[in-house]
Amino acid sequence: MKYEKAALTFEEQATQLINRGLIADHRQLIERLQATNYYRFTRGIMLLIIRQWLERVNSSHSWHTRVESLFDDFPETDLVALGLDPAWREHPIWNPAS
Repeated sequence: MKYEKAALTFEEQATQLINRGLIADHRQLIERLQATNYYRFTRGIMLLIIRQWLERVNSSHSWHTRVESLFDDFPETDLVALGLDPAWREHPIWNPAS
């Protein structure tokens, strides 16, 4: 498949994500994109968006614990390929008590 648009640089990708509402440190975001890539990164963000949306709809939901259990039950799942940082469980959005 031939693409008409030129690929964005990591800096341009970071700027675009921030302009679309992502709250992030520009430099750290560039580093994360370099390690992950835009599409894997945005897939990881989708899990966070779902979690936040469910918090607003029903603060007593258990979706996040079910997702964690699923990842525990299937350890062969490549979480980095899903856009998750290897230390994703320590992130405040997944572990609000920390």
